[in-house]
Amino acid sequence: CESLLSGNSHVSVRFKVSAISAAFPGDQLFIVDVTCVKNPASACFIVFAKEHIHFHPFIRVGCSYIASFLRLKIIQDAKQVTRPVLLLTSLSAIHLISELRFDLKLCNSQSQLVPHSVVNYEGVITGQLMDGVFQLDHNINVYFTHARLHWLRAGIGLRKGVHLRLFNVHVVYTGPDMIDLALCTYSSVEFVKLSASMDSCLPWENPAIAYWCNRLNLPHTILLCRTLMTLKKKFRRRISSSQLLQGSESC
Repeated sequence: CESLLSGNSHVSVRFKVSAISAAFPGDQLFIVDVTCVKNPASACFIVFAKEHIHFHPFIRVGCSYIASFLRLKIIQDAKQVTRPVLLLTSLSAIHLISELRFDLKLCNSQSQLVPHSVVNYEGVITGQLMDGVFQLDHNINVYFTHARLHWLRAGIGLRKGVHLRLFNVHVVYTGPDMIDLALCTYSSVEFVKLSASMDSCLPWENPAIAYWCNRLNLPHTILLCRTLMTLKKKFRRRISSSQLLQGSESC
């Protein structure tokens, strides 16, 4: 998968994108999880930092690229497992090899979802249930609460009617005949077609909900959101999410 260049100081790789992180403006970097085109069992991370952060909109899950003049670094995680990491340099260049993504399976119905798995899903947003929680195709709840997408809190592009693809999302079993999707930091979103609606949409209007979503892990956040939605459905005219969570920030 690697070929040495310029006196063994750099490497070039042909890779296919498995996942892409959000761009972190504060740290000025994003990370791409890739597999080797020639050997799919070989995987590594590529770090795009500082002046290379502008590549983010052009790197797509499932597409293949060739990158040259990368610097190889070996890291060790908390479990003492070593993994190669490739860093872009001032000489690095990236070229698209193929946009063909025939082997990238995209689910488009609830019947294709297997609980406790990670999938890719394509659908249309048909409603917003509460802060950070949307509905796809009228029957699948999608939790964006733990998606680190910088545009999400501003509501850019995310509204009823938008056609999108979700990559590396968790399939969550939430009860008999109830399967939801949840995004994490490993997940990414690709817009296929924007909504014709001009209605404004702010995924995070309630600071109390955002506060707890930032403090809880994903399973507990889903439980909290489902509890709030159940209570609001039962007491719709009597109580709001803000009232339900009033004073909880001091707990």
